[in-house]
Amino acid sequence: MCLPWDLKRDAIRLIGLAVVLVFFSAGRACTAPQKTAIPADRQLTESEASDLQNRFFEAMINRDQKQLDAFSGDELTYNHVGGLMQSKAEFLSWVAGRQFVEFNFHITKAFLSRDMTVLTGNVDVRSHQDTTDTIRDTPYVLTTVWQRKNTGWQLVLVQFTGVDSHK
Repeated sequence: MCLPWDLKRDAIRLIGLAVVLVFFSAGRACTAPQKTAIPADRQLTESEASDLQNRFFEAMINRDQKQLDAFSGDELTYNHVGGLMQSKAEFLSWVAGRQFVEFNFHITKAFLSRDMTVLTGNVDVRSHQDTTDTIRDTPYVLTTVWQRKNTGWQLVLVQFTGVDSHK
């Protein structure tokens, strides 16, 4: 079947437009700014620090490796209740195998300075126990240290401390 030249030209234009749109939208998706952007040129407010902490927890729940990598400084030390200390790479690998449901964090103390923010508070963690569907609720005291860097605020220390829930 032979199409008139006008139809062929229109079809070529539509295909070209579709190709341009696909490449444009793919490029935009790859270069979208990370959600972690909080101004690094000043001290955080307590509200901003709380928001940053909650977005970190959200990334843990979603096992979002890109966000967790962006939030975590290269020198991150993640200390578990039982004494296990993990580097950034070990932490990212550990989170990939976990199933967190919820973090409910209440700041009890906040130290805010231009270059560092330290948050301490109570956190209730809901997570799946190992690979089962059983959900465990565990209370902790949590301390996190965020450091201001050229690229933004990054987490450099996480310390979980167990809470005796029988008192």
